[in-house]
Amino acid sequence: GQRTFMFRCNNIRELRRCMRIFIKEPGTIEWIKKTLKSGDVFYDIGSNIGVYTIFAANFVGEQGKIYSFEPQSANFSRLLDNIDVNHFFNRIIPCNLALNDKKGYFDFIYSDYDSGSAHHQLIQGNKNKANGDDYKIAELKYATTIDDLIESKKIRPPQHIKIDVDGNELLILKGMSRLLKHTDKPRSVQVELDKDYKEEILDFMKSNNYFCKEKHYTAAGIKKIEAGQNPEQQVCNAIFYEIE
Repeated sequence: GQRTFMFRCNNIRELRRCMRIFIKEPGTIEWIKKTLKSGDVFYDIGSNIGVYTIFAANFVGEQGKIYSFEPQSANFSRLLDNIDVNHFFNRIIPCNLALNDKKGYFDFIYSDYDSGSAHHQLIQGNKNKANGDDYKIAELKYATTIDDLIESKKIRPPQHIKIDVDGNELLILKGMSRLLKHTDKPRSVQVELDKDYKEEILDFMKSNNYFCKEKHYTAAGIKKIEAGQNPEQQVCNAIFYEIE
């Protein structure tokens, strides 16, 4: 049937994200449409203002649940507003915390204060060495793991997971190692792969009995490939399924 959703936009970045929901990552849209069923639990890790969170909520229905993780304060505020305008209070649980491979307090660096912005990052070491000092401020933020949240019964185990955090994907995956080996393991996991750590993620997922069945590029990546650039040098989204 017909699915409807709305967004409130406070700036041009937010408007661009919402207007390009079906253009920026068509592979992500198709994956959500193809895999999410009524009653499913979906983790959107790195949800920004909630574009894919809101879209996915249409598919899980009243019995399903979306856990939407976004640590950047301005983005999280806009995520809350978009949940409100769509009346998805019972379907979406917003989580304003960072995820990692271990629990504790870490520096979370902001590349920008505005909502709709990206490339903010939880860092493990000296904040003065992060991103060549190309950040505005570092917030002291508590981080935890997916395994801890599930085992403490704060969140339900997921059927599907999307991870797009601009750099810490592998650490977040390591923080759900027990989930990936559990009988309630997710049916599919989509992870953004950067060329610098792609092989590490592929190896980690293989060690947990998951294989990359599909991969897709952003609209910008497709243009670069069509212009003759090496596909292996482009960021892509890999969709992993359990090896049967």
